[in-house]
Amino acid sequence: MSKATLDGVRLKLVRAEEHFQGILRVVEEMSNTRCEMIPEENEEDKNSGVWRVRLTPKPPAVLSTVIGDFLFNARSALDHLVWQLVIANGSQPVTRNMFPITSSSANFADQIKGHRLDGVSAQAQAFIESLQPYHKANECLSALDKLHNIDKHRALHLTTAVASYTKVQWSDDQGPIVGMAIGSELRDGKIFDDVTMPFLSAQMRQNFFTMKVDGHAATFIAFDDPTADELE
Repeated sequence: MSKATLDGVRLKLVRAEEHFQGILRVVEEMSNTRCEMIPEENEEDKNSGVWRVRLTPKPPAVLSTVIGDFLFNARSALDHLVWQLVIANGSQPVTRNMFPITSSSANFADQIKGHRLDGVSAQAQAFIESLQPYHKANECLSALDKLHNIDKHRALHLTTAVASYTKVQWSDDQGPIVGMAIGSELRDGKIFDDVTMPFLSAQMRQNFFTMKVDGHAATFIAFDDPTADELE
């Protein structure tokens, strides 16, 4: 039987850290972006207009794969750890061995019955149980498992820019009209706060579509999936 070693676990974590630093570099580069609001006809009411948010630059498409690689290596390191814990306990690992991540003590017990920790010492099992997300301050483990499973089995985590604080200025051909600070979040590609501009005359319609709204925003990167966690 081979001797237990944490070399593989460490290498997985080193690789995860490399990907994480790559993610942080992209986040930092996009911390200050240009914000435009593009006038459009309101699809629900053709007699009014809306502004669609456009933030530039946008997150590079490759960011989704870098996030997936980070999640894979971080989650895989935990499974490698269990494999080595079995060996360290003088047992032979089996394909069912893995690091369980569960939402309740009952689910954890089911994982034990499912032989996920067969061969792992009672002391190590108790420690793994203490790390489960249903214990306070371990919620990040649940996020890791959820996001990894989405990336592994369903789809890439597509990312988008979100402005957390924005300063914009409305202007027309004659120059600036009004400036304002927007404290609410503006998600790239979405309609600005459901604010509509009624066209009470043909001139108002013309003025609306020639108006420019431009500014700058402090931004962060978020997942397009509204249930996923965001990268601040």
